[in-house]
Amino acid sequence: MAQKQREVLEAGLREAATLAREYKPLGKVQENIALQTEFAQKVFEIAVQGAQDSASTARQSTTEAVKIIQDRVKESFEEFRASVRPNKQV
Repeated sequence: MAQKQREVLEAGLREAATLAREYKPLGKVQENIALQTEFAQKVFEIAVQGAQDSASTARQSTTEAVKIIQDRVKESFEEFRASVRPNKQV
């Protein structure tokens, strides 16, 4: 999860660096607005993708945790049954 968050942050920082390099304070206003709009759109897309990836990872983790718990409960019940059944010795 932390790895995904770091990747999202790094992608956002790369986009910010690109905007800073291409930004010309004395340039045409329309070009600067277009760059800022493009930057905002890219950062939004990066954030959405990061959120989707985090949700997917969390969902997978939860699914795996539930499976582990189910397996352990099943094993515990089997052990309990084995301990309460009378031994059948002939």
